[in-house]
Amino acid sequence: MLSAEQNELITQTGAGTPAGRLMRCYWQPAALVDELSGNRPVKPVRLLGESLVIFRDRQGRYGLLARACPHRGTDLAFGRLEQAGLRCSFHGWLFDVTGQCLETPAEPPESGMCVNIRQQAYPVVERSGILFAYMGGGEPPAFPHLDCFGAPATHTFAFKGMIDCNWLQSLEVGIDPAHTSFLHRFFHDEEPEQGYGKLFRDRSIDSDIPHAFTIPMSSDMTITQWHVPIDDKKHYWYAIFTSFGAPVNKDEMRRQRLALYELPDYIPRKNKTNDYGFDPHEQEHETFTGMGADINVHDQWACESMGAIADRSKEHLGQSDKAISAYRRLLRAAIDAAGNGGKPLMVLDGGAAARITGPAAIDGIGPSEGWQDYWRRTDAARRAASGWAAGVTRSA
Repeated sequence: MLSAEQNELITQTGAGTPAGRLMRCYWQPAALVDELSGNRPVKPVRLLGESLVIFRDRQGRYGLLARACPHRGTDLAFGRLEQAGLRCSFHGWLFDVTGQCLETPAEPPESGMCVNIRQQAYPVVERSGILFAYMGGGEPPAFPHLDCFGAPATHTFAFKGMIDCNWLQSLEVGIDPAHTSFLHRFFHDEEPEQGYGKLFRDRSIDSDIPHAFTIPMSSDMTITQWHVPIDDKKHYWYAIFTSFGAPVNKDEMRRQRLALYELPDYIPRKNKTNDYGFDPHEQEHETFTGMGADINVHDQWACESMGAIADRSKEHLGQSDKAISAYRRLLRAAIDAAGNGGKPLMVLDGGAAARITGPAAIDGIGPSEGWQDYWRRTDAARRAASGWAAGVTRSA
């Protein structure tokens, strides 16, 4: 268990907080590319407790600005998109993607006022269907050469969903090895051939055993996932699905997920207001939870039912919680490093980023002895058979 002070340290991520400084050492998912695909590519976002607006100008450049106009505080999310940037609808002040004010129309031309006006802005880059923002100081880190970033666009699909609680609760569920045998248990399962795009509905490599819960998602698809604070009491999960086999059927993947999430904010249709679709008959006969077949709903319930910010001073961790305890120690050490001018883990330069490859994410039925060699051989064979990954090595 943690003290209240220790719990605050690892859960609060606003500007100026210790964990917030750590979060700002990394590129963070800010939006899906899909969210800016319409006729007006402007969207308000909340990220790490900051109110922002993300947009694509008419030159195709992405920008992320503080949402309140520096003139009188009006909402730039209602601004007008132009060739050079985003223009405030109140008095016409124009800002480019760097935050530089380009025009202040009501001021005398000779005043030069706009030269000295710069809105808070953060750099944005696109990677595999996600728009990442860097909200820290100094030079941003390089992206590691992970499979999800190296695969061609035809072989990746990105999505997200909102969860109504602190980010750390979802991350800790993701590294909890014991919960899958219960929370995600199905008493009956469909044939894997009919389960394309659904989580963990494939056969394991070298077997005919269907999945109940495993990572990767299937024998030829992996999931890379982030848990990104909106603020301290809400967050998004972002995921990149990466296929080593056939190109991803993006339309089908999107259709399946939009049946469960409501646009424009990707709010789950099953949530605490409707008891997550809980059905006692289903719980008795079909699934362990009675909350349907989508495991994101199961995880969402588990995370949200702990409260907006879990009270870790009342926990009783056991042997199966070693990964959670280890991660909390790692997180506190990284917070200390960021606060003391050190370099936290995975803040990479170009050379170091090139050495972080893969990772090897294998689900297979291998021998009880020599399993280390088994996963290496299996990973190499899958990469050799993949059109895009054949020449990509993976880090151990």
